[in-house]
Amino acid sequence: MTEKQYYSEKKVSSTSLKWFEDESPWYFKNMLDKEIVQEKLSWFDTGRQIHMSILEPKEFDINYIYLDYKIPKSENQKKFCEIYIDNINKYTDKERRILSYERSYNAVGKSEDKINKESEKLYNTLQSYIKYLEKSKEYKEVLTKSKWKLIQDLKKEAYNHKKARQLLLVENDLANVEEYNEIPIFWEYKTIEGKTVPCKSMLDRLVIDHDTKTIKLIDLKTTSNLGTFHKSVDKYKYYRQLAFYWKAVEYEFKDLQDYKRENYIIALRTKELPECKVFEISNNLIELGNEEIENLMKDISWHFENNFWKYSREYYEGTGVEKLKEEN
Repeated sequence: MTEKQYYSEKKVSSTSLKWFEDESPWYFKNMLDKEIVQEKLSWFDTGRQIHMSILEPKEFDINYIYLDYKIPKSENQKKFCEIYIDNINKYTDKERRILSYERSYNAVGKSEDKINKESEKLYNTLQSYIKYLEKSKEYKEVLTKSKWKLIQDLKKEAYNHKKARQLLLVENDLANVEEYNEIPIFWEYKTIEGKTVPCKSMLDRLVIDHDTKTIKLIDLKTTSNLGTFHKSVDKYKYYRQLAFYWKAVEYEFKDLQDYKRENYIIALRTKELPECKVFEISNNLIELGNEEIENLMKDISWHFENNFWKYSREYYEGTGVEKLKEEN
């Protein structure tokens, strides 16, 4: 399943729980229906690229490449490069150079020999950018030198960290272990009241050790500050996200209910000095997440059942006045 197919599914995710909780049922519904177009943020793309380089290295190599190239100094030079690439399968190298030159510059009165020499000189000057244009047709993105270095540095930090490496690699080929990276699971949440809500989860990494009867749920996070990462766990409800993932695991792997569970976040600092730390999320926090999920799902299921979205359940069942949320 492609990432686009996964996100096109109109099901409740751990991210959409925050839409419902932090914004409103109306915002939640419009986001699910793709009625709201969110701005594409560069840091989201970078985070996705870091995930892919660590968890799906073969996919990363297919989708991304790094080239060190110089941008043309003039529109004429840029046009020369674009025409050269557009005719890449039509003529010989020499013919393409001359054609690109004649369509980009004033060649009136110049001899064929002079045009050939000037086009060859221009090609040699712009060769790195021409290669960039060629590769940009093959790859999803050609990364800048700084972004490529960041991704490679963080990947190195992750595999040099003794616990992160242990979580990312199954070093014993004979081990009775199942491992999944970027695994999509479509599942159903059943509330205490017996209501069903269609859900989806994309787990970063899941490792099932049948010898030790242990399941490890591993999530990768990028952050600008590792020193205050504990605040991010609370602010962005990472513990609830893992609890939500466990519900998906329970649904998908029903015969593993008696296995021991371990919850980890591999945190990678993307600013200034690349660094890796591993945090274990306690089962107490997972239980807190379960309680929050149940409370949210009760209201979400009510909205689905009644198809009332403009306001909160409290609004429809009460006077229209809603209570302010109190800070913890």
